[in-house]
Amino acid sequence: MFKRLALSCVFLSLTATTALYAQVLFDQVADDLGLVVTSNIDLGSGVSFCDFNGDGWDDLTFATQEGIQVRFFQNNSSGFTEVFLIDDTPLYTNKQVIWVDIDNDGDKDFFTANAEFPNVLYENVDGTLVDITAESGLPTVSKMTHSGNWGDYDNDGFLDLFLASRDPDQLISNQLFRNNGDNTFTDVTISSGIGEVSELTFQGTFFDYDNDGDVDLYLINDRSFTKNILYRNNGDGTFTDVSVESGADFDMDAMSIALEDYDADGFIDVYITNVFAPESDTVGNVLMKNNGDGTFSNVAEAAEVRFDTWSWGANWTDANNDGYLDLYVSGASPVNTATLNAAALYVSDGDGTFTEENANGFEEDLANSFGNALGDFNQDGYQDIVVTNHFGHFSYLWENLSSTVNSNNYIALKMQGVASNRDGAGARIEIMSGGQKQYRVVALGESYLSQNSNTEIIGLGNQGLDYVQVTWPSGTVDFYDDITPNQRLTLVEGVGYLSAETPLDNTGFAMYPNPASSALNLIHTNANINAVRIYNALGQLLLTKEFSVAKAQQIEIGQLARGSYWVEIITDSGRQTKKLIKQ
Repeated sequence: MFKRLALSCVFLSLTATTALYAQVLFDQVADDLGLVVTSNIDLGSGVSFCDFNGDGWDDLTFATQEGIQVRFFQNNSSGFTEVFLIDDTPLYTNKQVIWVDIDNDGDKDFFTANAEFPNVLYENVDGTLVDITAESGLPTVSKMTHSGNWGDYDNDGFLDLFLASRDPDQLISNQLFRNNGDNTFTDVTISSGIGEVSELTFQGTFFDYDNDGDVDLYLINDRSFTKNILYRNNGDGTFTDVSVESGADFDMDAMSIALEDYDADGFIDVYITNVFAPESDTVGNVLMKNNGDGTFSNVAEAAEVRFDTWSWGANWTDANNDGYLDLYVSGASPVNTATLNAAALYVSDGDGTFTEENANGFEEDLANSFGNALGDFNQDGYQDIVVTNHFGHFSYLWENLSSTVNSNNYIALKMQGVASNRDGAGARIEIMSGGQKQYRVVALGESYLSQNSNTEIIGLGNQGLDYVQVTWPSGTVDFYDDITPNQRLTLVEGVGYLSAETPLDNTGFAMYPNPASSALNLIHTNANINAVRIYNALGQLLLTKEFSVAKAQQIEIGQLARGSYWVEIITDSGRQTKKLIKQ
């Protein structure tokens, strides 16, 4: 049985002529971890790599066929345990499963797109998933939904929903629903200017293609007679079709979208998979390079990433953390065959081109695969890949073992919106490392019917980290120049950052480090910190510090003797007390 693939990659730096060498190493570990999952849904299904219970470890959720419960696997840091979260739900076929925070309360709600069955929206109520579809105002009958994609198109701080309908009879149209902020949604399909269009849409994705501060909407459509559509966000709740003038109106059998700025020019590029239909005007997959002037150019052939067989899911990932984005593509034929390219890992050469080291991608991998998603299940700083396979093949979990063959640095960043939506969807991350910029965009619903981890992992090569800058959907810009590599941080909009060791409590407050020796950091995401008082074990007041209005503060405690203290925090919303150990 095959398990492992090692790729030796040679690429040229964009800033130097010295040849660099890096290795990529993956190991298929699904069997070892007890992940025995298969599905034979027509046209495949997706998977989520999202941390659904908020413990900081990426979990797995698999869409399933009719008669089988959605499969939830909770990451327990040393493996996965199957849990049963919605036992009483109807046993629908699920095309897509996705976790999003629709009410900004800090926990993940759950949505399933169910094709010929009704979609279902669950609210997370203290860890219990409650079906709120009917009262939410979303449709309770089938809308032939192939995927549901989330983004805050009106920048009001709440995630909106686009339903992509793939109706073979072309009678059911796509729909856009505005989140009203109270767990209800309003159908704005007509008023937004999108209109009731039925184009066999596989996926609709929100992203800001023109860097004007609001997310636009791009639809990819199945069959060559329904071209892809790009809607520009006008900033007033309406959209304008700019497909033709932007060059985004590709005639193809489009399957999925992968978003990232692969060439690090500050504009989001789009990779689209294709089923290589002979009647289509487009041959192979498409790499839409964003020209930065409102137009796109297909550079897939020049970049050597066309794939040229039936392809489905795709994701950008820096597999070896060398600072350049690579590309993973899943492939499958509509019939069970071992003659087609099943998967490919295109490794960046660092100059805008890519090299597939093995003709079949992962060596000996001939399984028919559809969805794939990225996460870091063992928190080693290298992105792993989960893949949904079909036609008798169990799903794969490719563990990225590249840390064993190179010593590249990384930074892992999770967004937490305050004025923006809690998931940070639409946030734009810019980093500088060794004089080279990189960019990431936060999206909800990637690849084919799948969802990546909410944690963005950015490879740094052998360099350090000069700065991190986050531009939030609200317009807030946060800048950090004191972050060191090889750690996991949560960046809280307008507040600061938290390490994995300093999680927020249930009020939104964190105090760190604890124990502390010289400086004590205080962060509150839900209220301003007005004053801090420190008492000794006898209740005697030793230190008082008052602040101007801010949600992040720091106080010096070096003058205190070693021992235990009580810290009283006074905020706009009240008072709370925490125990502090002074070293």
